[in-house]
Amino acid sequence: LKTSEIEAGGTDVTTTYHESLGNANSGFEPLAIPFESANTTIFARVESNNSSNCYNTTSFELQVFETPIPKASSDISAIELCDDTLVGTDADGKNLFNLKLRETDILNGQAASKFEVRYFKDAAFTQAINDPENFENTVSGGQTIFVQMYNVGNNNCVDSTSFELIVHSLPVIKNPLVKVEQCDLNVFNLTTYQQDISEGHLN
Repeated sequence: LKTSEIEAGGTDVTTTYHESLGNANSGFEPLAIPFESANTTIFARVESNNSSNCYNTTSFELQVFETPIPKASSDISAIELCDDTLVGTDADGKNLFNLKLRETDILNGQAASKFEVRYFKDAAFTQAINDPENFENTVSGGQTIFVQMYNVGNNNCVDSTSFELIVHSLPVIKNPLVKVEQCDLNVFNLTTYQQDISEGHLN
């Protein structure tokens, strides 16, 4: 990747890479390409194809950044809230969510100091959520939150995942004053009256 930059348009030259300046000066033990390495300094030798005595050297740094590995979306539990009047009405399927409650799960054991988590409303990552601790869902009943996890040292090191927001409907009381009557059997089975008290009682 660095060869064309190092040769700077030069022709009839050969560039080799070495682990030390001494090896670069002598042309000894050129590195195989591709080269696997941690953070290190690489020394380059640019040699004339017409004379091995005509060469120059330079160096550059290799810096390796940890790859983000967020937890898979299938392994991140949804954030679930009941509908209430914190935002809107208690029947509009809206609520206020703290998306950062799932940040530890998203990081998947990797250090929070090395990675940044960003939240989005769309899979194309164009609609950023600027206040993830106070997010009002824009889809009634809940929605998918899309996440990108970046290495803070290099934004090109990025991966993505997602999780769900769910707003549960409140039970609807059908008859606030249900009268329960029976013969003197001492024991009331109130479960038999659930359908008279609440719609959707099976949920």
